[in-house]
Amino acid sequence: MQPRRRRRQRRRRRNFELSSWRNFNAVLQTRDTGACLIVNMSDVLFDTAKYSLRPLAREKLAKVAGIVSGHPGLRLDVEGHTDSVGGDEYNQQLSEQRGGQCVIT
Repeated sequence: MQPRRRRRQRRRRRNFELSSWRNFNAVLQTRDTGACLIVNMSDVLFDTAKYSLRPLAREKLAKVAGIVSGHPGLRLDVEGHTDSVGGDEYNQQLSEQRGGQCVIT
């Protein structure tokens, strides 16, 4: 590949990253590590022992979905955490139900 073409591709990729950062930063707290963009949705999304999203969480996730759908080449790693109320089997089932509520279709 020619050096000029590689520079152009790197510039496009960086512009894409900056655009993504600005879009996500308008909705959620973000941090650019240089290697990736970390988007933090630190709010509590669910009530204890429930798997339906809280209204504010649903609204924020809808905005994130809009940004993601506008960037088809975007690679995402999603992490979630839960409390330790209840047993392991119960928490596993609840976590899977909660995950199902966050699927972007």
